[in-house]
Amino acid sequence: ANIRALIGKRCLVVEDISNIHNKGLVKYRGQLWSASSVNPDDFIEEGTIVVINYVEGVKLVCSRER
Repeated sequence: ANIRALIGKRCLVVEDISNIHNKGLVKYRGQLWSASSVNPDDFIEEGTIVVINYVEGVKLVCSRER
């Protein structure tokens, strides 16, 4: 898979994203990915639509959809 193709795509938070607690999962096209927030202090609730900003290893770094 072309990882760069994920940048800018929307996905669904299926486990709260919290960098402080080192947790978070998103679902993109039926696949679960570990996720973190671009903003280290942000807490993004399950059910939120986020945008993939970049990929760090096997983790998607996301921000809230604007």
